[in-house]
Amino acid sequence: MKNTELSSEESLALIAKSIQQTKTHLNGQRFYYLFWGWAVLITSLTHYLLAINKTVAAPYFVWPVMGVVGFLSTLFYGYKYGKKTGYVETHLDRTLKHLWIVIGISLFAVLWIFMHAYQSNPMAIISVLIGVGTLVSGLHMRFKPLVIGGVGFFVGAIALVYVSPLKGLLIYDVCIIIGYLIPGYMLKKELS
Repeated sequence: MKNTELSSEESLALIAKSIQQTKTHLNGQRFYYLFWGWAVLITSLTHYLLAINKTVAAPYFVWPVMGVVGFLSTLFYGYKYGKKTGYVETHLDRTLKHLWIVIGISLFAVLWIFMHAYQSNPMAIISVLIGVGTLVSGLHMRFKPLVIGGVGFFVGAIALVYVSPLKGLLIYDVCIIIGYLIPGYMLKKELS
């Protein structure tokens, strides 16, 4: 294979093409933002309603159920989407995928630590971790709604420190709407 030097215009065009390709791939994969946005929103509202109505003794059990179902659903979707579209992963795609894998592992670790060591509400830390992933994704894609959504998760994390865990669920719902659902639908609209 022969190495050739690209002019600055060709380099910029290649970078722009790579970013656009990643946006196009994410158009097909907007499923993840919309799926997780709706899954978390519905789970959070279910937890809230079960808690205020005192319907069950442990309303927080809706989270692990959603987590397992969500994880399996996204694995299945990713496999089917890749086979259907002949998806070719770019460097930016791979970077974002690895970022979200690390954040997923971090979320599990934070939940485990807070449940066992501190026995306190981890929502603020979870909001920060999700904010990092959303903000970095938005910056990589140069997609302002995700950048704003990522910042929204950080603002939400600060607010979560000052409210009860039950009211925190509602603040987190607002973060999910701003950080996942609005950008997911805007991405769908922009690239459709």
